[in-house]
Amino acid sequence: MEDKRIILHTREAEENEFVMQQTQLINSHFMKRVLDYVAANSNLDYEIMDRNNFVNRNMFGWRFIKKGNNSE
Repeated sequence: MEDKRIILHTREAEENEFVMQQTQLINSHFMKRVLDYVAANSNLDYEIMDRNNFVNRNMFGWRFIKKGNNSE
């Protein structure tokens, strides 16, 4: 059966909702928004990995760190 519903009301995404199309590439700006949200609302923080550590300098990476953990 074909879905023929009509959307009557729309809203902006909430602060804790991150929405994208299924075929969309995830860029570093979007990921930074997600990571900032996690860091602000959990016991985890993150640090961006230096691009010089990757074979391909266009790569983007991060590592999670438990807040208050000084064993780096």
